[in-house]
Order: sequence, then C-alpha cells, then structure tokens
Amino acid sequence: MKIKIFFFTILFILNTISFAKYAPYNYNTINIGIFKSKNNPNAFGNPTKDVLLELEGSNRYKLLDLYWLMDRNDILESPKSDSHGDSSTVFTKINPRISLDGLLDKDLSIGPINEWFISYLYRGTNGNNGRLGIHNIGLGVSIDYFNFNYFKVNLMKKYNNRNYFTHEKQWDGVTLSFAYETLIKQFNEDIKLTFGGWGDLDFGLNKEERGENGKSYAYSWSNNLKLSYKNVSLVYTYQINDNFTGRNQYSSDKNNQSFGITYSFMF
Repeated sequence: MKIKIFFFTILFILNTISFAKYAPYNYNTINIGIFKSKNNPNAFGNPTKDVLLELEGSNRYKLLDLYWLMDRNDILESPKSDSHGDSSTVFTKINPRISLDGLLDKDLSIGPINEWFISYLYRGTNGNNGRLGIHNIGLGVSIDYFNFNYFKVNLMKKYNNRNYFTHEKQWDGVTLSFAYETLIKQFNEDIKLTFGGWGDLDFGLNKEERGENGKSYAYSWSNNLKLSYKNVSLVYTYQINDNFTGRNQYSSDKNNQSFGITYSFMF
C-alpha cells in the first residue's frame, strides 16, 4: 500500500508541472556468447567452474526499456562442470522499465538525469528444490554521465518469492542496481574496445535466519572489457562478490572471472 501511495503521489506532482513533450526512440541488440568461468561464488560449498551459454538483450520500444539475460550452465554437459547433474542450471535476469516521461508525454529530464522510469527487476533460477526467485519494484533513471553510452540506475524494494528456503514470501530489504558502458578506443571503423558492467546491491536485509555471521547487505559488481570486430567480441569479465545470495558462508565472498566470445545482432 505504501508503494502505491508513493507512486500515485509522484505521478500527481509531475502531472501538475509543465514540461517539453516526450520524444520516444527505439533500438534492439541481442548478444549470444559462450563463456568459460572459474572461482564462481557458492554459498553452499566450494567455488565452482563451468562453461556456460549466455543470451543477453537490450531493447527499447517507445516507452519500454528492457534488459534481459539468461545463463545456461553446463552447456557442454561435461562431468568436469561443477554444475553437472544439478537441477538448477539456468539463471535469469529481467529488467523492464516503463518511461514515466512517456506515460505523461512530457520531458522530465533534470540535470544529468535524462529520463525517469517505473522499474521492475526479476532474478531467479530454475530447478526443483532450493530455487531463487526475487522480485523488485521501484524507480529508475537514465543518466548522461561523461562519455558513457548509457548509465542506468534503479532503486527498488525487494521481495523474496523463493530464496533457498530463507525469508521466502516476504519483503526483505532494498535493491540498488546499475548498468553502464563506455567506449575506450575506436581503432578504426570496425574495431573498438569498450568497458562496461553492472551491479546489484541489496541492503537492509533481515539478518534473522542468516546465522551469527549474517550481514544486512549483499552485492555483486561485474565489469568487463570487450574487444569487438564488427559483430564479434572477445570478452573478459571480473566480478566482485560479497555475501552472495545473502549468505555469509562457504565461498559466498569469492570473486570470479570469465573469458568468452559473443556475437551481436543489432536491428
């Protein structure tokens, strides 16, 4: 109820102010890649290694700004994979955002913020027992920041539908998420080097049921270097983790890295 009142209050205030008309735009990018990863954090045992298939998309259609990602572990079905034989093999992340500027047909940009959104984020896995399924709802912005191609930030209330049997079916803290990309060097028309990444910070977590070493925060911060030739890219990623899945145990603080190759479809 408090969230509904908050959104309706924001909409009422914005609707009473006179702004320039909103101008929509569209684009679509889909990436498919294969990555070899190691030292992946694991809150239930030793760090893991794997070869995974990744599908990733950034899509914009008028009011809808959509980011989505799917990682399929053990893509080679190899006994050497630490995910081999697990029922949970797919991680999914979906972040649709609806433009408040577009809903009100007004340009709400102010300072470095060029657009406002109602933002929803889902993070989850498949599998039978011990699944992850987290929902987030809140506000988001797109920011003009130096020479970044994009810089997106969301601040959302967090709800655990599934959380490996801990704090399920309840609100549990707040999530600050962000994503960014910038061009480092354009060598010629076809070759370029870019730097990008994303981060998810959960804070205000309920420490009950998380043990005496439980923390009130958890985060993952991933950064990548991408060397691209036309639509093909070589990618190195280094990810910093703390209290992975909200559990301060085993290798939940392990930082991981991966190497991979991707192909991009742009239309």
